[in-house]
Amino acid sequence: MNKIFIIFFFLIPLNICSEVINDIKAANEYLDKLHNEIKEEETSLKNIKNTRKNLLKKIEHIEKKISYAESVLEQLNIRLEKLNKNKNSLEKEIEENEKKMEILKNQLKKSNTYIVDNRGYTQLKVLIFSKTYHDTIKNMEILEKINGKIIDKVKQLKQIVRKIEKLKKEYDDTAGNLNEIYRAKKNVAQELSNEKLRHEQTLTLLKEDEKSKREYIEVLNNKYNMLSNKIKELEKQKNSNPNKFSTSFEKYKGKIPWPAKGKVVEKYGPKKIDGFKGEVFNKGIKIAINSEKINSVFDGKVKYVDWIRGYGNIVIVQHDKYYYTLYANLDKVFVNPGQNVLQDEQIGQINITTGNNNSTLYFEVRKQNKAVNPLLWLQ
Repeated sequence: MNKIFIIFFFLIPLNICSEVINDIKAANEYLDKLHNEIKEEETSLKNIKNTRKNLLKKIEHIEKKISYAESVLEQLNIRLEKLNKNKNSLEKEIEENEKKMEILKNQLKKSNTYIVDNRGYTQLKVLIFSKTYHDTIKNMEILEKINGKIIDKVKQLKQIVRKIEKLKKEYDDTAGNLNEIYRAKKNVAQELSNEKLRHEQTLTLLKEDEKSKREYIEVLNNKYNMLSNKIKELEKQKNSNPNKFSTSFEKYKGKIPWPAKGKVVEKYGPKKIDGFKGEVFNKGIKIAINSEKINSVFDGKVKYVDWIRGYGNIVIVQHDKYYYTLYANLDKVFVNPGQNVLQDEQIGQINITTGNNNSTLYFEVRKQNKAVNPLLWLQ
């Protein structure tokens, strides 16, 4: 209940500001709260700026990484293109050498005539253009030399082809490795781009948050300046008329009748709650009533009537420029805002049910925006 009333009384001065604000002490307390809130918002704004600054540095660092990754990818592309060109050249060279070997093999066949007998080995039977024995021997020697040269050329070409094929395989392996590196670098570049995008989205949100904080701080500063000026006016009034703050309600301190008959079950001040390490502060008292009638404790004007979920109906009666009382947990309300009421006049009702904890009245006495102990004012 106390937390709800704190929020409630924060809003009430907006309607009765000209009367409630006259308490300089309460105004100064509220001014301090505004000052602290401004400091907190400025700290929050500073944190947002620092976060933005750090994000910008991260984005800059990521952009450098992306630029480096793109440079590496470009170099890998150049190397792969060069390898592919070299590989294509080697394939052409292999193809040309294979053609040359085929030509040499055909030449070798044409320069000799062989007949293979049924025993599986070859014998030279005919030598073209031979007339005499010496010519035959001479032609055979010439043919042997030609065959030897052709065979040597074929062997050389085969060796060249093997070397070229080995070199081509090395190119293929290198190209495969480079492709794997390229894919890995490409993934890294993509991850960096995604990270940059996330940071940029966060940066956009921070910009909006910073703008909202600045606007809110401006509103708080305006309220702070207005309240500071009001306090200065009040201090002038107080200095010119020191007795102004004495009121009729204050004169009856300790003599004011009770709002209802009953027993106090919760007093004003700090209160411990089971399961909660700290304390809460009761700004009023709770009275377990034995009479349904709820009366105004002093002459005044009804300033506020409302219903809050879980707390029933609420009535606030203002008694003079500085004091007012609050009655909560009412089942019925018999007065309206702006209505004048007299001391002991019924303003509401709480239904009495045996064993029902809801048959309690919550009662506060406030001097401007500050709660005081009701037991010091009641008879």
